[in-house]
Amino acid sequence: MQREEKTIIVLLSMALISLSIAYVAFAPGQPAQYSSESKNGDKVYLEGNVIEKQATRTGGHLILTVQADEKIKVFISREKGAEEVGRIIEEGSWVRIIGTVGEYKGVREVIVENKNDVEVIR
Repeated sequence: MQREEKTIIVLLSMALISLSIAYVAFAPGQPAQYSSESKNGDKVYLEGNVIEKQATRTGGHLILTVQADEKIKVFISREKGAEEVGRIIEEGSWVRIIGTVGEYKGVREVIVENKNDVEVIR
């Protein structure tokens, strides 16, 4: 191998190592369990009993009220699969939900980003 080729291999190796370190350091972690301490924008999960299910009057969105440690509103937009989730979720279902903490009209809620982030456990 020529000197230039060796230099390129060393530089490429260093770049790959740097990217690997950056991925490990900055990759999104697992969501934390929802609590009253969760802040807007936090990615969280919660498990609980669906005590209320309602479609919005306009827009075709779905709002669930889930009883976990406290009552938590869960918002699923039409674009994120509200109709599909509405078909599999019933009041009384035990669910596991992943979403982002947000607020709507002064009420905290968990906003679901993908219909696959709502799972019926029982």
